[in-house]
Amino acid sequence: MVKPVYHVIDTMHRRVTSRCQNAFAIVAITIVLIAVVTDHIAKAQLDDAVSANGVRKQLMLSQRVALNVQEMLIQASPAARNDILQSLSLSVRQMEEAHAASLTGIAHRDASDARYKAYYAPPHDINKRVLQYLADAQAVLNTPANELNASQSAVANLLKEAQGPFYEHMQYIINIQQNDMLARLHGLRYTVAILGLLSVCVLVVVAVVVLKPAIAYIAQAQGKLNELNQLKSDFLANMSHEIRTPMNGIFGMAELLKESDIDERQQHYVRTLQSSADHLLGLINDILDFSKMEAGQMKLDPVRFNLHETIEEVMEVLSPRAREKNLELLLHYPPGTPRFILADPGRIRQVLFNLIGNAIKFTDKGYVITHVTILATSNKRFRLGIRIEDTGIGIPEDKINSLFEKFMQVESGSTRARQGTGLGLAISRNLVRLMGGDISVESVPGKGTSFSWHIEITEATEPAQEIAHSALLVGKRVMLVDDLAPNRQVFKELLTAAGMDCLVAENVPEALSMLDYEYDSKRTIHAVITDDLMPGMVGTDFCAHIVTSARYSSVPVIVLSAARPEDVKKRLNGKGAKAYFAKPVSHQQILESLAHIFEGKAAPLVPMVPEKEAITPVSPGTAANGRQILLVEDNKVNLEIISEMLSQLGCSVTTAVNGRQALEKIRSQPFDMVFMDCQMPEMDGFEAAGHLRSLKDKNHIPDVPVIALTANALKGDRERCLQSGMNDYLSKPVQKAQLQAMIGKWLASKTPLESVAGAIQASVPQSRSVPAGSAVRSVGIDLSAFTAARDVLGDKFSKVLSYYLEDAENYIDNIAEALSRNDLSSTVLPAHTLKSSSQQFGAMGLANLAARIEDEARVKSGNEAGMQLASLIVPMREALQQARSFYLSSQSDSQF
Repeated sequence: MVKPVYHVIDTMHRRVTSRCQNAFAIVAITIVLIAVVTDHIAKAQLDDAVSANGVRKQLMLSQRVALNVQEMLIQASPAARNDILQSLSLSVRQMEEAHAASLTGIAHRDASDARYKAYYAPPHDINKRVLQYLADAQAVLNTPANELNASQSAVANLLKEAQGPFYEHMQYIINIQQNDMLARLHGLRYTVAILGLLSVCVLVVVAVVVLKPAIAYIAQAQGKLNELNQLKSDFLANMSHEIRTPMNGIFGMAELLKESDIDERQQHYVRTLQSSADHLLGLINDILDFSKMEAGQMKLDPVRFNLHETIEEVMEVLSPRAREKNLELLLHYPPGTPRFILADPGRIRQVLFNLIGNAIKFTDKGYVITHVTILATSNKRFRLGIRIEDTGIGIPEDKINSLFEKFMQVESGSTRARQGTGLGLAISRNLVRLMGGDISVESVPGKGTSFSWHIEITEATEPAQEIAHSALLVGKRVMLVDDLAPNRQVFKELLTAAGMDCLVAENVPEALSMLDYEYDSKRTIHAVITDDLMPGMVGTDFCAHIVTSARYSSVPVIVLSAARPEDVKKRLNGKGAKAYFAKPVSHQQILESLAHIFEGKAAPLVPMVPEKEAITPVSPGTAANGRQILLVEDNKVNLEIISEMLSQLGCSVTTAVNGRQALEKIRSQPFDMVFMDCQMPEMDGFEAAGHLRSLKDKNHIPDVPVIALTANALKGDRERCLQSGMNDYLSKPVQKAQLQAMIGKWLASKTPLESVAGAIQASVPQSRSVPAGSAVRSVGIDLSAFTAARDVLGDKFSKVLSYYLEDAENYIDNIAEALSRNDLSSTVLPAHTLKSSSQQFGAMGLANLAARIEDEARVKSGNEAGMQLASLIVPMREALQQARSFYLSSQSDSQF
């Protein structure tokens, strides 16, 4: 269908072009005609004006000539007569010129009969009279001044004409000229009116005969283009489903095969398969994103989030690629820079993944550093600036200008060493511009590249207290050893901002020299933070040297490494390090580790690295264990893979191949959760979810969470799933960790809380304030309630607490969304639930805010009440963040 659409559009384009050309031709001819007529009339008016001015000038000069002659007759002094004679000569010459101008004006344009006769026929005969007047004046000029007298004929004629006849005749011709000019002005007025009417007629003809059909063609072409866009969107949706369905089989089978009993060589094959599948999925996602942008379907969803944590999460995900090359991944987030901003975190994360991922791809040694700045501009607006700098191969100068073009590759041809679609930078630029900013690049081949981009934001708030142990850090002296200057700058800023005195060394010999000097000066070094991969002595050997030294064996050592975690752990075995972190390391982790060490607690030798392929084995008692799951999927491969994944998670799985079978099985037996594909024969997932919602509303079946499984990844897919009655959404290809997380989100947070609710409620009052003098009063935590909940839950406490924190954030989002619609009634339930769960964990600051919203939403309504309650959203988020920080600091061996 694409070819016919393009053919129609091309035909319409040619028709519109032809009609527009005709319209332009008609308008141009009309304009030329109007210009010619107007020019003719204007020139006639000009000639009339020249002739009239000439006559007036002749009249004036004739009077001056007569006056000069009279003065010559009465002057006795020869000198005075000579001056008058010169004036007379000038007047005569000017009168001759004015007479010639008058005749020229009459000759160029047809004069009226009256004017012509007045010039050339008796009784006026102006031309003859002027010529005679000039001849008499010339005769006076030729007569010597001392011989001139009134009896001479020339003098007598001049004086006689000037006294009346000449003036009367000249005035007569002036009146005739004025009448001619008025007549021409009236004619010009009528001509302009006629030309204006002609112009209107031409415009009407052009609009009706030419432009109206052209507009109709354009509207028809727009309709065809919309049809084409819809065809493209449908094609993308279908291709997304068709491609992701077999991709799900590839990912699933690879994951299942990896966990089976295979040797190392086969494991290598599986890892290669997964790597290739990841790359293919990345290409698919790039093409889909680009297509959404081309169709104008890319939208922003601004929320308030922690930018610092978001960038660290991106770096953690990309860290395995960097460790393969022993690259340093650094984040320069200057102390005091606002952490929370209002923007679209998903799009910012996408740009970061593209740019940092590209930097890693094109850097073989050195580092990749991300610099962040947030500057206030005006009117409560801020500019977020991010620069990603690397020490890679650089970009040739002739490639920079076309770098952001679609499908552009820095490396091209069959020798290209690094793969990609060439869409990443084009997508990044479009996203940045969509967020109101722009992106630029600077590069030196062989030395590195720097991508800088900025966006405009409307909110930026200062960071809250980093950790509750900050007082333990103040005044401590820490030595930092790293051969990389950016690393030294970043960590020195971090440690100094926390109140510590930081000594910096570039290598191990310099560090040992500084340690000896500090020891001899009897100044204490409270901790050493050392890089691992340094020239000469590596960090692990430096750690062993310190621990075995008689002088400073008591100094705790923290090792940071960009190498593979398993290699570092082997080299660290028995070396006495207090803590080890795989780079990139979170700033929060460094500060927390130091606080634990200074407090005398043990910091675990665990690399804080998210290993994508490492999935914690399922044990009895986990969220998925023993769950009754209904899996609805028509694709046999997907059905087998997802069923096996769920079984490995400890679930009991029942299968159905379409929505109709699913409804029959739900009516006949209970299920804890349903995973349902969206596109199936007979009855698809959307229709089945609608029937399930109807059955739930009529209490014919219990409330069962329904999770959509869809291969579509375009805008609106999630919304359509939720609107049809499903509770959540997973995009194919699905991995076991995603299934486990989804089960935990919807099931685990309920069962543990329900099973221990009675015990917790018995030991925790429903309304409790923070005791006076409490150590945690500033963060609104009831320590006794928190302790009681931890004692009751035991080993499950950390997991249940993590679910509470996640649910609390969702409840706040739900309240904020309802208040944005001024729907106060929809805030009551989430506020009540948030209040109850917060009280159970002692988060009284958050519980009190939620209680206020619940109470006021029950009795108030209107815009003013909604605005008042909306002002509590920011304090609620801050209270949740404070509670989270307290929980983190209270659990040295847990992450939430």
